[in-house]
Amino acid sequence: LNGRTLIVSNSTTGAIVRTNGVIVSENTGNSGKVQWNIGTTLGAHVFPFGKTLAEYIPVTLNLTGGNANNVTISTYPTAANNTPLPTTPMPVTAIDQQGSTDAANTVIDRFWQIDASAVSSRTVTLTFAYAASETSGQIITPRAQRWNGSSWDNAVAGQSAGANSVTVPGVTSFSPWTIYDNTAAVANFTSNINSGCVGTNVQYTDASQYNPTSWNWTFDGGSPGTSTTQNPSVVYNVPGVYSVTLTATNNYVSNSSTQTGYITIYATPTT
Repeated sequence: LNGRTLIVSNSTTGAIVRTNGVIVSENTGNSGKVQWNIGTTLGAHVFPFGKTLAEYIPVTLNLTGGNANNVTISTYPTAANNTPLPTTPMPVTAIDQQGSTDAANTVIDRFWQIDASAVSSRTVTLTFAYAASETSGQIITPRAQRWNGSSWDNAVAGQSAGANSVTVPGVTSFSPWTIYDNTAAVANFTSNINSGCVGTNVQYTDASQYNPTSWNWTFDGGSPGTSTTQNPSVVYNVPGVYSVTLTATNNYVSNSSTQTGYITIYATPTT
């Protein structure tokens, strides 16, 4: 499209039929887009975008009710660190719920901008496709998410994933979208020792899965008793058998692991 807008005035789902080739958007700044004047025509309208001729990444907008008006869609790839972020018509200022602008391991390297010419009541099912090369990290449970102007909305319920695609039912609002990994972190840890005498220093090592970004530890009988360091060091000054709990959180979901009786501390031997 080279920064241009392709306008499709025919509202029927068959107004665009792909037999070969793709429509290349791939421009930042919401340029290079397709405007389809869908109105109240129900059904699956396929925007046949492609990253290249060999990488077909369509967006399907299935109007299930109401008036979609004139729908405009653009899409572009990003670097592995998710830049550049969308800037217009609605700037995105963070890429995860913690405010980071880099969620390379959990976010697809692509954004979509969807707009309608007027505010109206409509319900659509959206299907986003992406190239396999756009998964910088480990994407296990992909889910699409919409930027609401200040933060990312919670993922719409009922989503399903296909081969390099995500389908989102019941969508009523447009704006920037991306796809992230909704797999919960799985908390796990190891330590250099499991027993010792009073005054023993235990080095804990985080072994959690699925890209945790924060850690909350609780050490019964330990000093310190809590920590938010990924790999903390803890001293035990009183004999006893103690439990350890780690809560690991990735960009969206937390998970906890408690090991009961994990550490045994003995009194200092007398001579």
